[in-house]
Amino acid sequence: MGCWLEPGRQTEPDQHDQREMVFVTGGRGTLVSGAESTPLRAGDVVFIEKNHEHVVHCTDEPLTWFSVYWPLKETR
Repeated sequence: MGCWLEPGRQTEPDQHDQREMVFVTGGRGTLVSGAESTPLRAGDVVFIEKNHEHVVHCTDEPLTWFSVYWPLKETR
């Protein structure tokens, strides 16, 4: 899935029964998952364990990324 955010925006909280790998392709931002806050910039790869609520925040330049999920479908 390809994603993007404009500066000052954030995603809605997300949580799913799939693991997710985030590949940051441009910009800067922050991934907040539980109590952890991870800075993001182009070239970063971040793993999100299943059932962890997470939000992506964009800082001062447009943030672009793509995510890969597995298994292919949620099991709920």
